[in-house]
Amino acid sequence: MTTNGNLHGQHAWVTGGGSGIGYAIAEALLRDGAKVTISGRRGDVLASAVERLSTLHKGDIASEIADVTDSAQVVSAAQSARQRFGQISILINNAGSTHSAKFTDTTPADFEAMYAVHVLGAVHTMQAVLGDMQELQQGHIINICSTAAIKPYKTISAYGAAKHALLGLTRSVALEYASTGITVNAVCPGYTATVIAEQALENLMQAKQLTRNQAQAILAAANPQGRLIQPEEVAETVRWLCQPSQKTHTGQVFPVCGAEWIG
Repeated sequence: MTTNGNLHGQHAWVTGGGSGIGYAIAEALLRDGAKVTISGRRGDVLASAVERLSTLHKGDIASEIADVTDSAQVVSAAQSARQRFGQISILINNAGSTHSAKFTDTTPADFEAMYAVHVLGAVHTMQAVLGDMQELQQGHIINICSTAAIKPYKTISAYGAAKHALLGLTRSVALEYASTGITVNAVCPGYTATVIAEQALENLMQAKQLTRNQAQAILAAANPQGRLIQPEEVAETVRWLCQPSQKTHTGQVFPVCGAEWIG
């Protein structure tokens, strides 16, 4: 994967940046010259990620412990990150979790939990950084949604509803800030080789009494290319959307799923 260093001078904040897609995004932005702050709830995971990224790249990388569902923690993390690396000009909302159950077994609390992390989490972080971006008169916000935001799946009603809401939020904020130099877009991965995919595998194996290989085949079959998406592929799409030249694309949906969403 080639980089061009166009993100020198930019400060990127990646939530859920300690592993999986978030880690891959942090690495891609760091390689391209950005200063990167990753955040999450687990200090040990973040510390390990910072150590690995520091070994791989000479750029500025640091972490902040923050639960995106807690607005006070988000404000505090943004302020600390700002003091360290300067105003935040790139925000990647990647923090998330999943829930799988039949609709009749999904409780109101399950819906509230999914909404809290995927929607309110993005609200908290966007509100924490938009002041920076307005002062800079430029910025990129990318919300990591899911193909579940653009097509239905069985047994993930709470997760799917939250991702649909996040997509609607993305479009509304994009329109509101379209004249300010700030872009807001959604990247929608299909099944990706991450912890969440691992959870989906476990659910399939348990619900249908399948072997691991059988469950993997079902997830891979959802993608017309017959494979799981790799975190680095999602990261490359994000990196492209963060380039200074990307001024027109806003309020858009970018599926990373091998054409899965078409069907």
